[in-house]
Amino acid sequence: MNSRVRSRRSGRAVVACALLLVASACQGTDDVAEPTSVGLVNVWFDAPLPDTLLDPSAPCRLIAHASSAVGIASFELTIDDKPVSSIDSPDTEASIVTLTEECAIAEPGRHVIGLRAVDNDARSSALATTSVVVPGLDGPVEGALEVVEPVASTTTTTLVETTTTLVETTLPPTTTAPDSTTPPPVRTTPTVPPPTVPTPTVPPPTVPTPTVPGDTTAPTVTVTHQPSGDSIPEFTFTTFTAVARDDVGVVRIDIVVRADPAPAEVVATCANVQVCSFVEGYPPGDVHYSAHAYDAAGNQVISAETTINYFVVVR
Repeated sequence: MNSRVRSRRSGRAVVACALLLVASACQGTDDVAEPTSVGLVNVWFDAPLPDTLLDPSAPCRLIAHASSAVGIASFELTIDDKPVSSIDSPDTEASIVTLTEECAIAEPGRHVIGLRAVDNDARSSALATTSVVVPGLDGPVEGALEVVEPVASTTTTTLVETTTTLVETTLPPTTTAPDSTTPPPVRTTPTVPPPTVPTPTVPPPTVPTPTVPGDTTAPTVTVTHQPSGDSIPEFTFTTFTAVARDDVGVVRIDIVVRADPAPAEVVATCANVQVCSFVEGYPPGDVHYSAHAYDAAGNQVISAETTINYFVVVR
């Protein structure tokens, strides 16, 4: 009888322990953290713009942005679909980063540049592409001076030949006394002066002096924004990029932004470059932007003004 009671009590204890194990396992499941990686990985080029003509005297510079909620770890650069390098992110913790990188492209022709971003969860973005054109070495260089070779003058010198004739004069015989003191006849030779040959005067050749005309041509400038579109969600980080060109050289680029109702202000100034960028996000409302470019001669140009509407995001 006692053995039966002990057996029943042991069975009840085993069942209670099993129930406790199941409860603890369920409680442990509630403590497992869900993955925090949400959203997408994006990358886009700010410069160069598609089919940009590279200046052989200036380096090729890439400016791009990438975004991810967990931060960007690295970039993968390709040229003409061939891997070139893997570039570490300048800031692995920021949700949006700016990449500035030199691209060594010297072969004449059109080249496609590709960029892919990889975030800290090892997720890759789609491949962003742009293109550049490297001019060939043949053909004249615009703005070069034409050097005129001096032409030497030709002078012909004519020598005048003069014939000198000796004239022999014979005096008739004279009968004189034996003691006469008259001298014998003398043969005389006339003296003819030498001919005078004029010495030609050759003027020095005239070498034209090339002159450099004054620079009266203003630069050209364009400005765009990324992400593109006329309407953008409020406070979205937006990259404004201005690209300027000049036949002599660009010395300054200004990016001007007017966010209603505030007045216009210069938000970025870049010196002695052809590409200038600025990143900012704005509250709901209209934002107007333009770019100003200047050359060394003081010529300037202002781009057309573009308007973006930042709209309210309903959460």
